[in-house]
Amino acid sequence: LEQADLVGVGYWSMIPDLPGILHGIAEDVWPTLSDPPAHVFFDPADIRHLPGSQLAAGFDALEALNQHVPVTLSANQGETEALIASGDGSPTGDSMLDLASAVHGVIDVERVVSHGAHASAMTTDDNEALVETLHIDEPEIVTSSGDHFNAGVCLGLLEGFDAGAATALGNAVAGTFIRSGHS
Repeated sequence: LEQADLVGVGYWSMIPDLPGILHGIAEDVWPTLSDPPAHVFFDPADIRHLPGSQLAAGFDALEALNQHVPVTLSANQGETEALIASGDGSPTGDSMLDLASAVHGVIDVERVVSHGAHASAMTTDDNEALVETLHIDEPEIVTSSGDHFNAGVCLGLLEGFDAGAATALGNAVAGTFIRSGHS
């Protein structure tokens, strides 16, 4: 972790004790770093099968880590809806921005990103953006498009882009992958 600009953590759905690992990073590792990463990027993957108590523990762990470093939580539409439901939140509308804002209300992290087939959104305490995606009539591949979206958002974060530009870059990277089938 030392001297890294960004650290990506992911797939909570496949690592049952990820909340414990995140707490360990926040409490035991982060304070020892002399040059820690400026960002932590978190992708939960499909958390719909996890029990509510495990989800609550994960929310607490992400918030604890966010006390040390800005955490970005990125989820697709289904994952976003599951995060909202498990945190007893409710969106004020049905746009991706409404969904991202609802998650941001449930989990106190620096920023929340929600991405879908028609639009993607990012929200922070003082910046938000909704960016429509381009429709691709004949996609080469859609599996892993979320990972490519996340790569674009990470690049945007590293470059200091605001919510709109980072989200647009995520959409562009995902769209290029979907059209070409190549990373």
